[in-house]
Amino acid sequence: MKNKLYKIIKNIFIFIWLILIITMIFLEKYNYPNKINHLIPNIIIILISLLIIIFIKKIKIKKISNKKFNILLLVLFIITFTIQMIITTNIYFKTGWDVEVIELYKDVFFKSNEVKNIYMTIYPNNILILFIYVIINTISKNYLIMLIFNNLIVSISSLLTCLTIKRITKNNVVSLLSYIFIIPLITLSPWNTITYTDTLGMLFPILVLFLYCNKNKKLHNWLLITIISFISLLLKPTLFIIYIAIFIIETINFINRLLLHKKTKEYKYIIISLIVGILSNLLISTGIKSYLNYEPFYNIESFNMLHYIAMGQNDKTNGIYNKEDVYETLYKGNDINKEKIISRITNRSFISNIIFHLKKLMINYNDGTFAWTKEGDFFKEVKNNNSKLSILLKDYYYPNGKQYKLFTQITQIFWIIIITSIFLLYFVKNNKRNIVIITTIVGITLFLVIFEARARYLYCYLPIYIVASIISMYRFKKNN
Repeated sequence: MKNKLYKIIKNIFIFIWLILIITMIFLEKYNYPNKINHLIPNIIIILISLLIIIFIKKIKIKKISNKKFNILLLVLFIITFTIQMIITTNIYFKTGWDVEVIELYKDVFFKSNEVKNIYMTIYPNNILILFIYVIINTISKNYLIMLIFNNLIVSISSLLTCLTIKRITKNNVVSLLSYIFIIPLITLSPWNTITYTDTLGMLFPILVLFLYCNKNKKLHNWLLITIISFISLLLKPTLFIIYIAIFIIETINFINRLLLHKKTKEYKYIIISLIVGILSNLLISTGIKSYLNYEPFYNIESFNMLHYIAMGQNDKTNGIYNKEDVYETLYKGNDINKEKIISRITNRSFISNIIFHLKKLMINYNDGTFAWTKEGDFFKEVKNNNSKLSILLKDYYYPNGKQYKLFTQITQIFWIIIITSIFLLYFVKNNKRNIVIITTIVGITLFLVIFEARARYLYCYLPIYIVASIISMYRFKKNN
């Protein structure tokens, strides 16, 4: 039974991934929201990616000791963190959209010692990020502390990416090679200048996967995995997808072992930790609300799944954020979205529905910058820094810069290589670890196709994609 279900999951994955790659080749010239016109066509990058995979098959990978690995990893951590801080401090600016709102209500809290506003009522998942802002500002009002914290979380996520690959492949060199992708896509990413759920949330999925890759998991291991997952749910709902994947795969294995009359002790740990995880979620949520003196508006509904599905089916925006949908849900309630979902899907023909959702795939995946600058009022207040380094970096990261197209193209090349190589996940061994990674990627892809689309929402899962890419190429090389 287990192998059959694993095969179904892998078949779903390969079906989705083939559609994604084909779409990225043939729909690249079509118009869709937030499209970036790259200098090099995707088909060329995909062909180069295939050549790289063939080349990797032939090269020999030398071994290095654990001592050398630890030293090199520490050096990489220090270097990448330093680079991140240099970029951040030289291109930092105040942005608008949700980040500005969190900043505003952080200041309001320090003046009134309470949180009572419509925004937090309709978007309760942002209470944790507000709490983080408040705690950091309690320590120091200097925004540099906030940027250091943000970049430190990103650097730790990068380090965990490398360590997770080591746990899976047992190869130190292969693990260190993950920085080939980490440096251009994470270390050099301008998203590190914005302290929000996309960067802070990056830590959770990769930490959960790192802990899950421990072979001999006891009760305390499962408690850590589950509590971390339920805390992440308070920060960003998409972060919980990896835990759902783990729970599905562990349940399949539990049923399979029952049918084979084998011991199922580990599943008891999972159930116990699940109960503890739910309780910890409630306790932490209650504690944060109490600390912030949070008072929701009881006559206003929080936006639920129906709202985001309806927005994800909006033809005007092709499934990305839409103000009209926000106001309609706010004034008419969530129930109105049931009819909107049905009408929006049924009013399109079968072919139109396919094209609509293929465009959503392009919105989510065909952007190596992960929708950089695509939010409202993005550059609200640019800092006046006229140093040569600042001017040079802004020229590269700011849309009006002379080198901006180079930035978008470089990130696209590395991102497409990752997407292309992940195709090889289909051929990896059918162990729990690999199937969890596959299920997670399927989950996040389907989530963004069904709900509100935005490439930015993939950013916190970037370490998982890098792990998937590296182990795919490594297993292909090893013929496993």
